[in-house]
Amino acid sequence: MIVPLCTGMQRSASTLTWQIVKCLAPQTRPLNWHPGCEVSGWTGHPVDWPIKRHDYLSGNNPVIYTYRHPVEAFLSLHRCFLTDVGSSEEYNDQYAADNAGRLILESADVFNAYKKDRDNGRPVLFLRYEDYYNNPESRIAHIAAFMLIVPALRENEVNEILEFTDIKRNASRAGKSFHTEVDIGTGMQGRHIDTENWGEPGKLLEKYKQFASAVKHDPNLTDMKAVCDLMGYNL
Repeated sequence: MIVPLCTGMQRSASTLTWQIVKCLAPQTRPLNWHPGCEVSGWTGHPVDWPIKRHDYLSGNNPVIYTYRHPVEAFLSLHRCFLTDVGSSEEYNDQYAADNAGRLILESADVFNAYKKDRDNGRPVLFLRYEDYYNNPESRIAHIAAFMLIVPALRENEVNEILEFTDIKRNASRAGKSFHTEVDIGTGMQGRHIDTENWGEPGKLLEKYKQFASAVKHDPNLTDMKAVCDLMGYNL
């Protein structure tokens, strides 16, 4: 068995993926144990426990990278940041827009870096959000196969993971602040999940058609369109 590093574009089910890896990793610690997932590097972390980041982790360690339609990822992250607007001078509407955009654009470099690593022989599993939203069993199966888990998971084991990572259960696991209220054991932040659309692919593109059109045609948004093109998404 291998325990991969868990990375991904913001709002692409990277936390859900990390939860699944935690369930499959050797149970030397309880599922609610957490050494602090957002740290610089992984030195000092248990080698048998998954690490979750959004940025690039160099080296030869196996890694899982999750990604999503960049426009929907931006809109979802912008919503999360907006939940804390007004909670302090640090957070305001411009902060939400600027930082959500910056983080999604930065994911292009991370995506490219992992593609190059994979081409050079590093074990990298790319999980496209839209491919697994309606088929969570497939996500678990692909992660388990990547982790070299033998024999294959039994149905009751898959069902236990599905129950632990259920979207409605996850939605109830943290408080109201996205920036400061985090359920340590599951990585869920306040208002992490959009309970209006439940993360369904295409819903944000439909809701914000004008913005999606602007990404396609506005010369000021060419960087965002370039990320869409890089990751194989149409507008």
